[in-house]
Amino acid sequence: MASGEFQCTTLIDLAFYDMVEDGQRAAPYRWLKKRELTTLYSSNWVDPSIKSGPTGMNRDPPLAAHGLDQAESLATFLSSQSSTNPYPIPEIVFSSPFYRCIQTALPTAQALGLTLAEGASFDDENEDDEQIPAEGQKEKKGETKRKWKSRKGLHLEHGVGEWYSPVYPNTGLHPRPAPSHILSPLFPPGSINPSYQPTLFPSRKGESLESLHERAELFIDAWTRRVEGEWPDVECVVIFAHAASIITLGRALTGDRSLEVIAGCATTSLYARKPSPSSSSSSTIPNPGSSQYTLLYSGRYDYLPLGLERDWSFADVVLTPDGEVVGDHGDESGHEGEEWEEGLTQVGKQWLEDTRFERERVRGKGEIGVGDRERKSRM
Repeated sequence: MASGEFQCTTLIDLAFYDMVEDGQRAAPYRWLKKRELTTLYSSNWVDPSIKSGPTGMNRDPPLAAHGLDQAESLATFLSSQSSTNPYPIPEIVFSSPFYRCIQTALPTAQALGLTLAEGASFDDENEDDEQIPAEGQKEKKGETKRKWKSRKGLHLEHGVGEWYSPVYPNTGLHPRPAPSHILSPLFPPGSINPSYQPTLFPSRKGESLESLHERAELFIDAWTRRVEGEWPDVECVVIFAHAASIITLGRALTGDRSLEVIAGCATTSLYARKPSPSSSSSSTIPNPGSSQYTLLYSGRYDYLPLGLERDWSFADVVLTPDGEVVGDHGDESGHEGEEWEEGLTQVGKQWLEDTRFERERVRGKGEIGVGDRERKSRM
């Protein structure tokens, strides 16, 4: 296997959070590299009576007690090599920046030893942190020492954030979580990596089913290249996100927009990267993103004491007669003169345009799947 070629993606412990009629939940997503795997996990319960939480942001409640228990069960599973065999345990933890997702992801980061010890700093170059140069290249004699990318701390990624349907006119915008430096004081020191910048920002005006799938495909294309470039020796990473995001991320990875992905609380789905074509140019790396993975299993939950719970799908979405998702109210604020970044960030654009990778993007195929499905675990 060629050095630096991103082979696996496992989406795990991403605390994917879903809006449901009687409450909200979060779900995890794990990504593996160089083992040709990707895993998606759905997680946890939220107390429906709580309309806000420690962040003070609308639609950002904390997990219920049962959700916290699920997060611990998931952490035990993900941090045990005997449980994840024959696949490696995660080496980096990514999470949606919503509070409940961070709550779901943090026990896993702690169990994996990926949070900093008391008194340590992310600015320190810690030899046992196994850091690597940001450019994924060895330093040459006479060069200025490069800033290394730390694997430790939760890497908060807006690109896997919650899905909101399009806002009704003149009702404001949907909420967006605060930056890492604002959220960090809400958690134990050393929990959140302050230097990681998001790859993509969803629109605060909401997304149609089509634009949600486009967001997932664009994110996967840029983000997988980014991880390949910034952490070329990493074999497995984890992402915590929301049920709708988990489903569309799985569809983006496989290139199948009708793929059925089980997204129950704290469940796991595993994807394997397809073999690289032998005809690939030696000067470029085959795209590690959209359409480059195969689903191995969907909705694993054998590590959860109560089994499969709240298995959400797009069949639960309320649609208009023409098949589109119904609108939603925003925050009822004017936002006059405000500017909100959306789409790929400068970091995301940099990696999508990196000349070391093939330039052509492979788009998802088929009709967007929204119908009922057989709720069978493909374990």
